[in-house]
Amino acid sequence: MFDFFKQLPEVRTVVSEKKDGSMKVFPERPEENSENRKEFFSGQGIVPDRVVSADIVHGVKVGIITSQDVSHNGRSSLIRHNDGTMILGTDALVTKEKNLFLSVTVADCLPIFLYDPVAEVIGIAHAGWRGIVDGVIGKTLEAMVGCGARQENIFVAFGPSIQKCHFEIGVDILSRFSKYEEFVVRKNGKISVDLQGIAMEQLRGVGVPEKNIETTTLCTFCEKEKFFSYRRDKPEKIEAMVAVIGMK
Repeated sequence: MFDFFKQLPEVRTVVSEKKDGSMKVFPERPEENSENRKEFFSGQGIVPDRVVSADIVHGVKVGIITSQDVSHNGRSSLIRHNDGTMILGTDALVTKEKNLFLSVTVADCLPIFLYDPVAEVIGIAHAGWRGIVDGVIGKTLEAMVGCGARQENIFVAFGPSIQKCHFEIGVDILSRFSKYEEFVVRKNGKISVDLQGIAMEQLRGVGVPEKNIETTTLCTFCEKEKFFSYRRDKPEKIEAMVAVIGMK
């Protein structure tokens, strides 16, 4: 899917599609969508037991993952389920471990894949508008640097998400974007925001070279047959894709 990672065969990145079924993990119902996830992971050559999922709470907490978390000798804030492990209270994950697959679920929010090939550190972040304005991207970079990565060596790719053509906001949250006025579009009485543009600006601001950032034009709202979209579908129960990164 990503040109950067095609040149870095030691890293595996993948995003599911609507045809694969919902991949959303619910902490209170870990069995729900388990068969979809196991079938998808196995089809991608990923052992489900080696998948670690972020809880997704629209926050900025980053989990630094070790093999102990998968073997359940690690932290207490995890849930074991039939298709891997979930780290509670997190929206981003980072690891130096090989053969561990980090995942987030998305249904309009921006999945961000990160890799430092020199330090061999990977990360993945779930970046919705709240996470973006509150700093989840910076926190993920901090965690990677704490594991030995350097900002100038990190490659970043954005997965499918809602684009500015469909991300409209109301005046009630406009003030949350006051630092990013150049990414706010006012037209025909509507207000839209370029979340991907803000994410790119934040990455540049913490030292990631622009040439190391791969963007996408894929819009989850527009691609009705291909992706789930919370804003478009307004489902009673969330349906989502899964985004995964791992080092072989």
